[in-house]
Amino acid sequence: MKPIPALIVLVIDSEIFANFCIRTRNKRSLMRTGNRLEPRIPDHTINREKYGQRRGRGFDARANHIKTEQRADPAFVNLIAIFDMDEINPIETAWEMIANQNKGYQTMNLSSYPKGVVEFIRKGGEGGEAQVDVELRTMFPGIGGTVMTMGGVLTAFRKELGVLKGNAHTMFLRHMIIKKLDDYFYRSEASRAYLYPHIPRPLGSISENGDLDQGIQPIEAYMYQWVHGNEGFPWEVSGLNGNSSQVALADWDIFASKFHSAGINMSKDITDADDGRISKNIIHSFPYDIVDNRLSSIWRRIDFGMLSCPFDFDKLHRFMRDNRDSLVHILRSDRYEMMKLTVRYLNPDEEKLDLREIGKLEVFVGGYRTSSLYNYTKGAGPKGGATEFSIEQTLR
Repeated sequence: MKPIPALIVLVIDSEIFANFCIRTRNKRSLMRTGNRLEPRIPDHTINREKYGQRRGRGFDARANHIKTEQRADPAFVNLIAIFDMDEINPIETAWEMIANQNKGYQTMNLSSYPKGVVEFIRKGGEGGEAQVDVELRTMFPGIGGTVMTMGGVLTAFRKELGVLKGNAHTMFLRHMIIKKLDDYFYRSEASRAYLYPHIPRPLGSISENGDLDQGIQPIEAYMYQWVHGNEGFPWEVSGLNGNSSQVALADWDIFASKFHSAGINMSKDITDADDGRISKNIIHSFPYDIVDNRLSSIWRRIDFGMLSCPFDFDKLHRFMRDNRDSLVHILRSDRYEMMKLTVRYLNPDEEKLDLREIGKLEVFVGGYRTSSLYNYTKGAGPKGGATEFSIEQTLR
């Protein structure tokens, strides 16, 4: 019997993840509109112009592309993927089907990405694990897809010195977990630890095999928000009488304590290897404005490599379990699920995620990156921030 053609629609927004269904010609289904679900009967000959006008957005029906559109309310960033399939395997998730349509994307070269602006600004520094360039970007490849922005974002492009496959995605995920915990610690109204966020936004990652026969080197790099300021402020200063006094960095004690309670050591690798009185990996916007042996709270911690910022996964898992309700309340349930999957993915002692779970994680991370870039650049241009989302990088 010839299979009945079907239509798969995947709808993701920043509030709710993975409302999707497999549709056949005679079955009713649900379509998200704003804050509600409404029934509709799918039509295999969709009027694209009418659909775009009614929903307030356009779409691309190619199987290798997802179009991201914004509503007037920036809280909603919808990703819509539409596929015409000749056969349906109900065991596969929608994201697995997307991946099957796009197997070639797993080893794409940089020249294959959608057009966007990548402007080198200057060298940013080099350490034992990576080197950093400063770039102005409107194009952010990464787990779940490439996000295009209307306005340029000053970006730290961190190229890992080792080329272990997938290392860049691992670095991005470590940074993302830390950023979401930072959001949790400073957003909580009942138990707010500090008022100013101390972790820059992670933006994307690139993991490419390269092609040595073609002279293309493999690359492992991830991107995050460039932080204005300097590291290297003094942890202690000498007075006129020759006595030394400790410099208090506002928010540091509570910041380090909160992350320690979650199993993440922020106090490691924060002093210069040659002079322990000088700071490292803490970028302060006003590093010389020391008043009464105190520096303000306008700083951000960087470098979340395994040597600079070790994780205690057992402790992190317990923290997320014990604080589940408040994490969900402050960060939303989809972000909490994203964090749970990420911790399992990163933990070397955990059983590996199956393909379905990896697919969920990719979609969660893609939605998070799109939402984050949208909010960060929403003042740039009449349409706001992130405008396009296409499948490029994968954890598989």
